[in-house]
Amino acid sequence: MEWSQRIANYADLASLLGLVVSLVGFGFTLRQVKKSRTAAEEAVYIARRAIEDVGSRLLFTQVETAVRLLQELRNSCRESKWERAIDRCEQLRAVLAGLVDDARLQDAERDKIASAIDEMALVIEHLEKIENAKGSLPFAPRSRRRLDKIVIDLGGIDGRLKTPTLETRNE
Repeated sequence: MEWSQRIANYADLASLLGLVVSLVGFGFTLRQVKKSRTAAEEAVYIARRAIEDVGSRLLFTQVETAVRLLQELRNSCRESKWERAIDRCEQLRAVLAGLVDDARLQDAERDKIASAIDEMALVIEHLEKIENAKGSLPFAPRSRRRLDKIVIDLGGIDGRLKTPTLETRNE
């Protein structure tokens, strides 16, 4: 075998070895790209889940705020503190208005909140009449029933939202 033939054989062998190394490198690169892609998809999933969790907790907090304002409103009415009661009504309407379009609420719950917003307008009107009459008018049973209904409706929403939140905290 001649020298040039040997060099050609070594060159062929080197080319073949280069091809094998290239294929192995290409396969490794594809594997790493797939791993990176999977890691990115997992990061997006975790981020979305964190955003949903924060949104759920924010919704839960808003409902709790609405319940607290409603309790303060009822206490103000019992104590005949009409100006404070009107203030709590207005705050409650603002909180409820922020809740009504939340996608995490069920349709029936959205309807109850929309109804509560309307009912609060009637309660405010009644409270303003009482305040203008310098407290000589009583707090009407009809307004009290409206508040009781809102308490029940918000309590139901609050209860539904608490259950998944408690389960999430136990994980």
